[in-house]
Amino acid sequence: MLCWGEGGSVREALLGSGENRGISEPNEVECLRDRPVKEVSCGAGHCVLLQADGTVYTCGENESGQLGRKAGKSALGHVEALNTRTVVQVSCGWRHTLALCKDGSVFAWGAGNDGQLGSGECPDFVSQPRKVKQLEGTIVQVRCGHSHSLALSQDCTVYSWGQNIYGQLGIKTSLKKQPSPQSVRCLLGIPVAQITAGESHSFALSLSGAVYAWGRNDRGQLGLKDTADRPNPCLVQQLKKLNVNYISCGNKHTVVVTKDGDVFTCGNGNVTFQWEKQVKGKVSQIACGSLHTLAYIPSKDLVVSFGSAKQDKTKKGSPKDQVYQESQHAKVYKIFAGANMNFILTRLDLGCTENTKQIPTLDETIVEKWINTGHGKERTNAENEIDQIFSSPSCLVGSFLKPSDGDQCNVDLDSAREIFKKLTEKDWVAYEITSSLKSKLIPKLGISCQDEEALMIYLILPECSVMQNENNIDTLVAGFVKAIACLDPASKTTLGKYWSTLKSSNLNKLVQMIKTLLTNLINVLRLINQHLLIHQCEIVIKEVLDVLELVYKANSKSEHGIPVSKFLISLQALFPLVGYPVFFLSYPFILDLPAKVQMLYGDSIKMMQIKALEAVRFTHRNLLAGSPEPPRNHVLALMVNRKNLVADTFVKLNKVEKADLHKELMVTFEGERVLDPRAMRNEFFKFVFQELVQPESKMFIYFQNFRTIWFPSQVKVPMKNYFLLGILCGLVVYNKCVVYIPFPLALFMKLLSIKPSLENLSEMNPDSYRNLRGILDCDNVDGLDLDCTMPWEEQYVEVIPNYKTQPLTNKNRERFVEACMNYIFKTSIKKPFDEFRRGFFQILDEKLIKYFHPQELMDTLIGSNDYDWQMLQQNTTYQGYHISHPTIKMFWKVFHELTLDEKKLFLSFIFGSDQIPVMGMECLKIIISSCALTEHDYPEAATCFDTFYLPNYTSPEALRTKLVTAIKSKKKLNRE
Repeated sequence: MLCWGEGGSVREALLGSGENRGISEPNEVECLRDRPVKEVSCGAGHCVLLQADGTVYTCGENESGQLGRKAGKSALGHVEALNTRTVVQVSCGWRHTLALCKDGSVFAWGAGNDGQLGSGECPDFVSQPRKVKQLEGTIVQVRCGHSHSLALSQDCTVYSWGQNIYGQLGIKTSLKKQPSPQSVRCLLGIPVAQITAGESHSFALSLSGAVYAWGRNDRGQLGLKDTADRPNPCLVQQLKKLNVNYISCGNKHTVVVTKDGDVFTCGNGNVTFQWEKQVKGKVSQIACGSLHTLAYIPSKDLVVSFGSAKQDKTKKGSPKDQVYQESQHAKVYKIFAGANMNFILTRLDLGCTENTKQIPTLDETIVEKWINTGHGKERTNAENEIDQIFSSPSCLVGSFLKPSDGDQCNVDLDSAREIFKKLTEKDWVAYEITSSLKSKLIPKLGISCQDEEALMIYLILPECSVMQNENNIDTLVAGFVKAIACLDPASKTTLGKYWSTLKSSNLNKLVQMIKTLLTNLINVLRLINQHLLIHQCEIVIKEVLDVLELVYKANSKSEHGIPVSKFLISLQALFPLVGYPVFFLSYPFILDLPAKVQMLYGDSIKMMQIKALEAVRFTHRNLLAGSPEPPRNHVLALMVNRKNLVADTFVKLNKVEKADLHKELMVTFEGERVLDPRAMRNEFFKFVFQELVQPESKMFIYFQNFRTIWFPSQVKVPMKNYFLLGILCGLVVYNKCVVYIPFPLALFMKLLSIKPSLENLSEMNPDSYRNLRGILDCDNVDGLDLDCTMPWEEQYVEVIPNYKTQPLTNKNRERFVEACMNYIFKTSIKKPFDEFRRGFFQILDEKLIKYFHPQELMDTLIGSNDYDWQMLQQNTTYQGYHISHPTIKMFWKVFHELTLDEKKLFLSFIFGSDQIPVMGMECLKIIISSCALTEHDYPEAATCFDTFYLPNYTSPEALRTKLVTAIKSKKKLNRE
């Protein structure tokens, strides 16, 4: 071993007392020539040496008992109190020492007035090693600051104790000293790989290379861009991209070395980490003294030093930014720096090994060992190892953590899934994993820190198949979701960011896991009849829904998102619940379309009942009071003229009181009897909208040969007509009807305050879409000789003010296309659309409508084309016939052979519309009835009763001919 520096009594003990001996040049420590030293640590005036066999020697000053043995200022001597222990690591503070033993126990001695010995008391000093009893778990690292101490357990818990004047303990306390070990809660859950301490500041390094700093910062030694002290660990953002491999601290400076071998320093006035560019070569080891730093360059077998020249820590009289060569070709194994001394271990043949233990993590080797384990002691050891890893969020995160890329800490979820799959194929392993997660890891989530790296556990756990096991949903998943619900807003935002980067398979697994828990809770809620328990269950359900909503929002931002249908809960699961639909209204993303429609229709029915009851009460009060005022109608009675349907409808609607619009609509045509109010209402809507969309109404502009309509920029009818049109559309939905009106999806987007896109224009006006898309995709618009006008409604429109004569260029084309979209979907139709919208929401509750997606709202008004002809046959009932009757069998065979258009004509023949109600074809129920008609007659339909009168045909050919002729001629019979 080589030694040099201003070590005072330590130098004298190791090198002798010759004048100036050992100050500047490395000298061999002859008294240790035959002693296999593997670690050295120095305080202010004492030195501790750890031999390869685990024995401890000390030398130097001993006024505070720092030598751990009864001696004054002493030469090298053995700490006999540790003879029965195998020490694996030592660390010195200013005047105290920690020794870590192979069994994970820690012993302390020396000065204790700041509580740095961890005994629970603050004695002036302790001259013999004493066990630090309040440490939990197996300790794998210890480090000392000036008067504080740190320890790292195998499950990555960081403990601190001692002086806390500057917050160097990293615990939330106002106490200036803490004599008992306390966990640094701000680091719980982070896979800490290394801890280190300076005079009054502390650092931790995670497996990913993330660096955390806390404590004194008066000289910028924390590298946090200022000089404010930090009482809690803070992520050093500057170092996220550097992939730090090791940290060392001096009194008021800090040095890190990256995996690439670059050295960065901060402190002594520099508040950020600076690259030490004067260190020529890639560095593998660093060690800090009080005011200087050693670095080892293995390619040159060279040790260099740099830092402050004060007190000759490097070279006497040298500038602090100078780098000096200290030793070359010494066959360096390990370098150490004390307060005033430097050491090089060179004896490679002593079997020295790295002292710092890594935390236990999962890898292929340990997995193979476990799954091939037999019984007995081997099985017991494996069970203990499984418990050790699956009890610790840090160990699991550390198992799959990738190096930080500067933006986020990634975990290898593919590797996690494969390893978990292999492990859980063994029943006994799956049982041990479940037990450890349930009793230890899941409860720890609630107390883990909420740092970005610690949040990785929420990405890893869903990949473990035991989390998907139905027997663990109410325990493991419930605890998992509860922990997420308790995260602070910033952590939820960060977690959402990570979720949005997941693959669709990972997202789907997470969603289905949470949905299963939600379904279980809903089933429990159904069975509860005690008000207090119902309230408690609802609180839990809301927490689960809150978490599911976080995932939903993350999914909406994901490039690999899953369909929104994956978040839906069926109507059957929700509707029977107490408080539905109000209970779930805050979470519309879980409601499928039938649930939303049922909610909307339920609100309509409730409002109709209220209005009807108000009318009855009004009439009853007037009768009792003898008032001559006529009774109020409990329905919205609308009598219209079939021959002048649109105009008469608008006149009649214009006269209706606003309050009456929410009554059930009852329509009659002048001079006609009402046989079936529902059928009459459907017929009214069908015919009034058929006339409204015709060019003769002058209310719309048309595209694609009249297949799509839109509002005109130049209105040719009274503006109130659009308001009444909105009322009519609202009444269709309010009265549970559907009607075909060829509005594009863009209309329903605007009703929901969603801005239509260029792609939406393709549905309405493909020609305009192709023109605008071509402008965006063109390689060189400058050469097309176009101006900034758009053809619309048979004229060229200046969509950008004062740009009519300006040429269209590559530079302004995006602005031009955006202006065209704004004109088509907003400015040109503002007045008619605003009137339509006002009328629509005069009928329907906008708060309920906002829960719909645009396509869902469109389907609710217009119906859908999701035909299920087998469902239609299944729902059909019979009068005079039965399902096995030869004519019925013949009919369905012929029907299923019809073309799609012919089948749609059949629906119109029976129901008055070929549109499917939003609730699906299960709502369409036909009655096929026998009748007095012969096989020479055509079949007939009673639309009012959804009845199809089918003659008793004897051949499929005759049935087909008569049926197709009837539905194409729309022959109907209004039977009483």
